[in-house]
Amino acid sequence: MQHFDLNTLTETPWKNGGGGTREIVRWPAGSTLDDFEWRVSVATLQGAGPFSPLPGVDRQIMLLDGEGALLQSVDGGLDHALTRRWQVWAFPGEAAIEARPQGGISHDFNLMLRRDQWQGQMQVVHGARRAGQAPAGLCLVLAGRWRCGARTLQVGQGLWWHGGANDEVIAPDDAVDGETPALVWVALSPVLPASLGQVRGEARLDVAPGQLTLAQLRSLWQQERPVALAPDARAAITTGAAAVQAIVARGEPAYGINTGFGKLAKTHIPDAQLARLQHNLILSHAVGTGEPLPDAVVRLVLLMKAASLARGYSGVRAVVVETLLAMLEADLLPVIPAKGSVGASGDLAPLAHMTLALIGEGQVRVAGRLRPAREALAAAGIVPLTLQAKEGLALINGTQVSTALALHGLFLAERLLEAGAVIGALCVDAAKGSDAPFDPRVHALRGQPGQIALAEVARALLAGSAIRQSHLVGDARVQDPYSLRCQPQVMGACRDLIAQAARTLLIEANAVTDNPLVFAETGDVISGGNFHAEPVAFAADTLALAISEIGAISERRIALLIDSGISGLPPFLVDNAGLNSGFMIAHVTAAALASENKSLAHPASVDSLPTSANQEDHVSMATFAARRLADMAENTATILGIEWLAASQGADFHRPLETSAPLQRAHAALRAQVPFYAEDRLFAPDIEAARALVLGGAAASGQGALLARLWMD
Repeated sequence: MQHFDLNTLTETPWKNGGGGTREIVRWPAGSTLDDFEWRVSVATLQGAGPFSPLPGVDRQIMLLDGEGALLQSVDGGLDHALTRRWQVWAFPGEAAIEARPQGGISHDFNLMLRRDQWQGQMQVVHGARRAGQAPAGLCLVLAGRWRCGARTLQVGQGLWWHGGANDEVIAPDDAVDGETPALVWVALSPVLPASLGQVRGEARLDVAPGQLTLAQLRSLWQQERPVALAPDARAAITTGAAAVQAIVARGEPAYGINTGFGKLAKTHIPDAQLARLQHNLILSHAVGTGEPLPDAVVRLVLLMKAASLARGYSGVRAVVVETLLAMLEADLLPVIPAKGSVGASGDLAPLAHMTLALIGEGQVRVAGRLRPAREALAAAGIVPLTLQAKEGLALINGTQVSTALALHGLFLAERLLEAGAVIGALCVDAAKGSDAPFDPRVHALRGQPGQIALAEVARALLAGSAIRQSHLVGDARVQDPYSLRCQPQVMGACRDLIAQAARTLLIEANAVTDNPLVFAETGDVISGGNFHAEPVAFAADTLALAISEIGAISERRIALLIDSGISGLPPFLVDNAGLNSGFMIAHVTAAALASENKSLAHPASVDSLPTSANQEDHVSMATFAARRLADMAENTATILGIEWLAASQGADFHRPLETSAPLQRAHAALRAQVPFYAEDRLFAPDIEAARALVLGGAAASGQGALLARLWMD
């Protein structure tokens, strides 16, 4: 860990305009502006000047700490004023952008990330944070004083570190006077998908009801970004709301509009009590329990609920949809307990907790801090909703929570499949396996699309390997074990399950799933069952199978590599076996996690318990089916991480022979974090680093074009 003082760093002229730059961190040491993996600096903008396009930079992230700046791109794709102090903003790193001061001098904290190398996040935090939460990270004091062990950090001072865990906690000094303590916190390579919040996306997401794409959903899952309702969506919302008001005016009984709910549907509610009815509904249904859902999942819930209501068949006013999107825009995320839904009638309890925040009750999470919803809404200028007829029921009825959890599992499964394809190919070389089983003629005869795609990717990953070339002739082995030669058949089948689940979940993300439904063109209100999440449960169950099998075959390859009788490598992948245990118990960990996943993969959709006095007598259990996917993904990522360590170790034993160029990149990505295992050392940090790299997508880094073939039918 290294302590730095921003005020003592040398300021160099900013080559693009008036002002200067103080560089805090550059990686690797000795690199220049045009040759870095990530770079952190503070720029002082005194006069207009261009941000020149930076070759290879995926994105730049800025945090304002001054009077403000106006950013405009040459092509017109970016026009944004940084006017709010400590606002985080991200924009494309290769865009040609001009920056002009807004008022006085602007001090901008900058993080630049090289394409396909690192992921990062930047946020302002106010509560205590533990140093070393990420393999690489940095904090800088923006206001107040903070304690780190025996050291007190003042404004402009900070810490940065690389690798390993650290027990020091950076906490606000209680004695601070006149200024709220505020740290900027940067976490770098890798960042887990579930925690990629707090960075403003560079492009607005326009919510076109019924037309959300997986790319949009994946983008919002990865990071917070501005959202807006498509302008032409308002008419359908208004028409649906008017139909509900007409029913109320006529006094006709209609379920959920002027009646009780569930078994109490025959109870008529007077008009004067309809608002109270909806309010009571939310309070009584907010009975969730367990840990809060991750921010990434909550963002998806808000988006999909807004998109569903905006289709106009739910009978809510436009202000309901706009409030949902305003909370998403302001990154005010309702605290939603993870447990308490059976997947019909929709995700009642978790969506009730979401709705609590809309009406100014409960809590929200803002930049990692819990705040009372009413207080946070007021600070963001959002007026709490007073629910009218049908609106409370429309908000809590639906499959958005189970679908968001399943999408979370889907996006993690995609990363696991890509990592498994790359690591599995590296394992083939480490074990001096054959690439003959990947011959396209073999797979064409079967015709399974995922299998064909996996074989094609395996061939491309192994092409040009000197290790393979070394044993083309004279290798006495006739066939490799299944875990090597059947990778296309197993992983390809997993790919097909993932693709099938993706199709189902995209349909569900765009669906109208509350009850009853309002058909404004005829005035009909029809009570149906779109809230039943059986499609989501089935999709989640198939994702569970895929995630489990990706880990299961990976565990078998680890077992193969540590067995010198099969792999030809040193026993347990270490010199002086006996004195050193090497990968012996790392494999035991992989086996334990693979076994745990087998239990978790048991289908949840086949279970059902009647609820609501047998009115709701068959349920989907979709919410649990989807929720368990994250735990399974963590397990499989750890197994793949151990295999990555083992395969890289095996490849190192073959030196001076090299694997292929694509697999050398995968090997280098791991070795940047974890050195060769020359003798026994504390192994857990290596496994944790590899697991995080897998979940962060680093195993597939730089292979984008090659791996895109996996997802083409």
